[in-house]
This record gives sequence, structure tokens and C-alpha cells, in this order.
Amino acid sequence: MDESEDQVWQIINTIPTLAWSARPDGSADFFNRRWLEYTGLSAEQAWDWGWKVAVHPDDLPRMLEIFHDALNFGRPFEVEGRLRRGDGEFRWFLFRGSALLDGSGKVVRWYGTNTDLEDRKRAEDQLRAAMFERTRLSAVRAEIAMVLARKDTLRGILHRCAETMVRHLDAAFARIWTIKNEGAELELEASAGMYTRLDGRYSRIPFGQFKIGLIAQERRAHLTNDVRNDPRIDNKDWAKAEAMIAFAGYPLVVEDRVVGVMGMFSRQALTQGTLETLAFIADGIAHGIERKRGEDEQVQATAKLERAFAEIKLLKDQLYRENLALRDEVDRASMFEEIVGASPALKAVLSRASKVAVTDSTVLLMGETGTGKELIARAIHKRSRRSSCAFVAVNCAAIPASLIASELFGHEKGAFSGAVQRRLGRFELAEGGTIFLDEVGELPAETQIALLRVLQEREFERVGSSQTIRADVRVIAATNRNLEAAIAAGTFRSDLFYRLSVFPIEIPPLRERKEDIPLLVEYLVSRFARKAGKSIHGINKTTLDLLLSYPWPGNIRELQNVVERSVIVCETENLSVDESWLSRKPVTSQPKTRLELTQLAAQEKEMIEAALRESGGRVFGPSGAAAKLGIPGTTLDSKIRSLKINKNRFKATNAI
Repeated sequence: MDESEDQVWQIINTIPTLAWSARPDGSADFFNRRWLEYTGLSAEQAWDWGWKVAVHPDDLPRMLEIFHDALNFGRPFEVEGRLRRGDGEFRWFLFRGSALLDGSGKVVRWYGTNTDLEDRKRAEDQLRAAMFERTRLSAVRAEIAMVLARKDTLRGILHRCAETMVRHLDAAFARIWTIKNEGAELELEASAGMYTRLDGRYSRIPFGQFKIGLIAQERRAHLTNDVRNDPRIDNKDWAKAEAMIAFAGYPLVVEDRVVGVMGMFSRQALTQGTLETLAFIADGIAHGIERKRGEDEQVQATAKLERAFAEIKLLKDQLYRENLALRDEVDRASMFEEIVGASPALKAVLSRASKVAVTDSTVLLMGETGTGKELIARAIHKRSRRSSCAFVAVNCAAIPASLIASELFGHEKGAFSGAVQRRLGRFELAEGGTIFLDEVGELPAETQIALLRVLQEREFERVGSSQTIRADVRVIAATNRNLEAAIAAGTFRSDLFYRLSVFPIEIPPLRERKEDIPLLVEYLVSRFARKAGKSIHGINKTTLDLLLSYPWPGNIRELQNVVERSVIVCETENLSVDESWLSRKPVTSQPKTRLELTQLAAQEKEMIEAALRESGGRVFGPSGAAAKLGIPGTTLDSKIRSLKINKNRFKATNAI
């Protein structure tokens, strides 16, 4: 195989799509590496018609019908279906195929691709669901407004409102109570759905008792999609027998005064949109009740409303004056709103960040993974004179070494295979603003030289162009590696290091700022509980002691994951953490010596050369060196470059 043919196969195997070919009868004879890696099948398993096992059984008959129709007539085809990933998950793909014909019009071969549609499908489903929900809620709001405008008795209006809720909100039944006896109890005024009688156990409810009385007392809505385990549902046997799943109740409030309560049970889960619609209905019903109370009560209500508005205005004016006085103090005390903590170690970091933020100096953020380096970088940008311009973040470790220069500096059309049009790099996108280079220690040697030029000369060139572009960009870099050790090992340039570390900031690991853990846990619990719709008010003392004693090798990111997982499984008002979730592996914080690093690099080089020798110089593929070492091909390719290994000299060993 000559070099050009080898390059073609390399392109086919690395393009970001699933590609295949088949014989004239449709039996497959080739799948590219992306296809095989996605499905987890070997080439032998997928050849001929073996690929059918990766297609969803519900989609396969339809797809085969379209495929066979295309085979019979030799025409292109495309069909959507679900393809199984190696871990068993099915995702939607667009299957496309086209025939290669000879001079007589006879099919010689079939070529095709599979393109991932999952994200588009999900977006379409979400859009349809959102449009349906909006349409449904708009309908119920419009109908309630018409009901409230009718000339009828109070009970007649409330009964029609309850019927509308049953029809449009998936309610098994709905009821409405009003306040009676000077606020001592609630009387059932309307009922629709399964139960329409107005007598019985819940026809009169003392204020503050049962779920309805509590809603009136607290003047707060209550929604649950688990009535069988909700402490406010007193008759759980009835709920189980009737297959009830959800309950929603809403207070009817006028001018800060409760005039009634509405509630509904459903055999289906209710959404936040349902609660918002109930808020609209409750407001209309509350004012409808008030209008029926007579002219005297209306006059009193108007007076109370005016007083309430005056009080609100007074409070707003007072709050405004207090805000003016406190704004400077808040800015000084909490310059970085998203960063939680008050430990001396964190305060020292924030102090240094606040000093450098107002300058244009290059900043190097150093610290272990998960310590919040990007948050600090964003905070520095936010407080700089560049805050009105873009903040562009680049994870240097996540981009293949062959593409990093194009990603940072852009490329011209035709600069390399696949460059079908000009592309602006991240430095151009960040013009006038800030670029954040995360994991800067992972940059390959040639890109380090280009970055050094940007820092020294404030200029660069796109890949494939000789035109110089000026760069008005502030650089903030971050690393979790010991760059000085990398310099000693020959993998990082010393001149680039000194250009980046104009203003170094060392971000302490979480184990060195343990006094911040209670604040962080409280913040994270509040955030995730609100997101999950849960009410968690406390943290188990044993749990807090456990969190304080743990060394947190993954730092804040690990803490965040543990808290989120705990909130998901929490079924009480007090948070607790399963101790088995916390790894007790010792944390090594002592840096390796230069000799140790040199020895490690030599050992690593020997292992890579041995794998290349066994694979005949091939890096990628099932039999490549990357597969033998158990690491991604792009990572191995980067290491080969950094260790200056000539992989071509191994190709002759196994040449055929």
C-alpha cells in the first residue's frame, strides 16, 4: 500500500461519521473504524448481513424493505432507524446508500454512511411536547377566563372551573373550597370528576388541618408526584386503590388574604407547567370569589390593595437605599459570586485574582483537577476591562495534536484534507476579550512555538496562510501538571513557561481549605434540591464529619458529584452520604524528582516502542499500538510526538 492509499484509508477510518460498503447484492464487505467502534462489533461479525444485529428490531423490517427496493432498482436510498451502541444504548441514525455503476449501468458496489440524528430527534420531540403543553395550557386559561366572566352564582362559576380543570389538566377529580366562619374553616363549594357530591368527610375542613387546611394556613402551593409516600396525603390506602399518582393544591389569595383553596388528584404525573396554570386559575377564581362578596367587601379590598401597594413601594424605596449603601461592600467582600468559601487559602487566591483582574497581564492558574480553575479565569475576565467582549475557553487536552493549531489559530480553505472552507480560530473569536487555555501543559511542541509567538509578538498566522493577523487577546492559562518538571523532561518549553507565568496563582486543593466544605455542601444541596424539586433543610452530622475527613482527590468536582448523587437518592429532609461512594485511596501530593520523571519518560518510551514493534508501526485500529496499550489513538499519537519516536521505522519489521 503506497503512502497516498494509506492516507485515504486513514481518512476513511477517522472521519467523524460511520461509513460502509457492500457488494452488488447488498452484503456488506467493509465498515470503517468509527462504525466498528460505535457498535462494538468486529469486522467479521458485521460482514455480510451480520450488521443487522446492531439495528433496533422494530426498525429493521422497514429498513430492509427500503434497502432491498434500492438494490432491485440500483438507486440511492436513505432511511432513519436506531443503531445500537457498544454499551447497548440505541440512537437514531440516518442510513444513506448509493450505488457505483459501471459503463453499462450495472451495480458494481454500494457505498453508504450512517449519520447520528439522536440530538435532532430529541430536540424535535421536546419541541413537540412543549408546543402541545403550551397549546393545552393556553386552552384551559382561555376557558377559565370565559367561565369567570359569566353571570352566574358563585357555586355555578366554581363548578365550571373545576370541570375545566378535570378536562384539560389530566385530573381524576378537582375541588374548590372557600373560607368560612371568619377564617376558622374551609367549606367545599365545587367538585367535578370522580366525585361531585359536596358532603362527606372533606366538605368542611378546619383551617390548618389535612392537606387542604395546611395549604390555606401556609398560603403555599403543594405539588407531589408521589402521593403514596407524601406525608400530607392522609388516606394513602385510598390513593393506592384508586391508582392516584399526583396531587396539586393551590391557595386562593386576594390581597395577601386567603379566600379559599383549590386541589386536584391525577393518575398521571403533573408538571411545573400545570402548577403555573393553576396559579393563573387560582388568581382568577380568588378574584371571582371576592367580586361575589358584595360592594362593601370590594371597597375594603380596594383600600387594602392600595395600602399594600404603598407598603411595597415603601419597602422598595427602602431596599433601594440599602442596596446603594451595601453595593460597594458586597463587591469588595464577594467579588466572585460563583465561588463559594471563606477560608484563608481561598481568600488569598481571590485577593491575587482581584489585583490582576484590572490589568492585562497573562495569568497562569495552577492546581489539581477539579479545583475550579475555569471559575477563577471567568471571574478575572468578568472584572477586567475586557468583560464586554468574549471569553473563549479551550481544553487543550481534549483536542487531537494534529488539529490543535487549526483550532487555536484557524485555517484557510485547502490547508489540509477536509479543510473545505476557511475557519476562524479561537484567538480570532476571542479578539478584544480573553482566551482561557485549560491544560496548557498538553500542547504539542510545534503549537507551543506558535503560542509563544502570540505572547511575544501579539500576532499569528492561520494554518495554510502567510498573512499575519494581529491578536488583541488576554491569555489566561491553566494546568494541573508540574510544568517545571515537564521542562526538565523536555516536554514543555521553558521560554513559554516564563511568558505564561507572568502572574501565577496557585489554587489550593479542597483538602487544604476544609473550612469551606460546609459552605460548599450547603450551596450544592440547595442548588441540586431545587433542581430536583426536593425540600432538604439539613445535613446529617455523621455525613458532614465524613465529608470533612475525606481528602477529596477529585476536589470540588468530586464533591459536587457526591452531593448531587446524594440529593437524587435522598428521601428525607436531612441529607446523608453513602460512605462507600468515597474512595479512600491515599492522595500523593509530593512532586516527583527530575530523575524520577526522566525514568518514567524512558519507561513510557520503551512501552510505546514495544507496542509499535508488535503492531508493525500501526497506531490506530483493533490491532494498533493504541489498542494494545489500552489508550485512545489520539493520546498515543501525541505521546509519540512528544517523546520524538519515529513510528515509521517499525513498519518495515512486519512488512509483507
